[in-house]
Amino acid sequence: MVEFSETENKFFVVLASALIVVCIALVFFMILSKPSEKYSELYFDVASLRSNAEVGEDVDFSFSVENHEGQQVDYNYSVLIDGVEVNKGTILLYDGDEETVYETVVLLTSGEQMVEVKLDNSLQKPYTIFFWINVEESK
Repeated sequence: MVEFSETENKFFVVLASALIVVCIALVFFMILSKPSEKYSELYFDVASLRSNAEVGEDVDFSFSVENHEGQQVDYNYSVLIDGVEVNKGTILLYDGDEETVYETVVLLTSGEQMVEVKLDNSLQKPYTIFFWINVEESK
């Protein structure tokens, strides 16, 4: 049998104690860490947004949807102008996927108007994003 010096014995005790502390810390971390939250993202491509337009002019913009729900999701979206639906569609995304949607709307009346995108899926409450655009009569 091998005999260790007192210094070596102290080293082994400290090493064993450190391993026990690390194991306990890992167990607590695994027990107390909460699972990642599931979510979706909806946002405009800010560079595509305009603040002014003329009546009857095409207004192009885009928005993106990202799926972080942990599963495949069907997203239903609606595009509204001042609360009136002007377009709608469906996007199918697998977990981790993203899609950009390109839209064109025609604003038929002058004044400040809200262009809105509503996104709905069966997993969460509907999302809404919007921007304001000032529409002027043609000169």
